[in-house]
Amino acid sequence: MKSLRGATTINVNSETEIRDRILELWDTILKYNDFSMEDISSVIFTATKDIDAAYPGKFVRLERGLTGASILHFNEMHVQGSLPLCLRVLIQLDLPKETELVPVYLHEAASLRPDLRLPEIKS
Repeated sequence: MKSLRGATTINVNSETEIRDRILELWDTILKYNDFSMEDISSVIFTATKDIDAAYPGKFVRLERGLTGASILHFNEMHVQGSLPLCLRVLIQLDLPKETELVPVYLHEAASLRPDLRLPEIKS
């Protein structure tokens, strides 16, 4: 079992913005990592308390076909001064332990892990 983290931010609490940003995050995770939808055992999405317009996992399930894995949503613990309007994901994968995975942090969420920059993709 391996796990993979990612996060992004939205500009406004709207269904459209949540959809667009979570699909961008999901697609970027898939672009940088070599696994299939069948490798996913479960996905946990969290949102800061200022996000309540839609469930982010709904869009991944409906528009990216994530139907064979359990999806769960939580509110992120509120900490004073924490990044607002932030969506996070934890993907649990059935992969060999030696599999290398690339965490993805987009938009303002990149400030959460400045040590993790996306590598260039070789053509």
